[in-house]
Amino acid sequence: MGINVDKVVSDLLTGLDDRGVAPTIGRWVDDRVVVVLGSPGNGVSNRMAFGMSALPAGVRTPSHSHEAEEFAVVLHGHGVITLGDSHHSVSTGDVVIAGPWVPHVTTASPDGAMVVMWVYAPPGSESRWLDVESEKGAQ
Repeated sequence: MGINVDKVVSDLLTGLDDRGVAPTIGRWVDDRVVVVLGSPGNGVSNRMAFGMSALPAGVRTPSHSHEAEEFAVVLHGHGVITLGDSHHSVSTGDVVIAGPWVPHVTTASPDGAMVVMWVYAPPGSESRWLDVESEKGAQ
């Protein structure tokens, strides 16, 4: 499978422009647009999950943790990624690694959107987003 990262980032940023409408790629989750690009649940990968999240200016994800180790790569914009009690200022090109069960939060800066590609293993927690995308496709 081949993915043009620039195209996905562009589509995600376009999707942020109209919060009342379903984006052309991914779906709205907790005030951000999330797209699962690879997962055992969509048949693209076997032992890992990867995708992207686009956060509008000033938006933060809910604090969450999971069994997986997660690599987060900032593809656009800047903000803060919090791992436990440690805050990391990040911008395009930065990589942050969250260990298993470490609570983490991503916050876009107040002056612009932020796009993060996430990769984690083992997979599993992304299935909650795949189920809804599958249901949408079946309608």
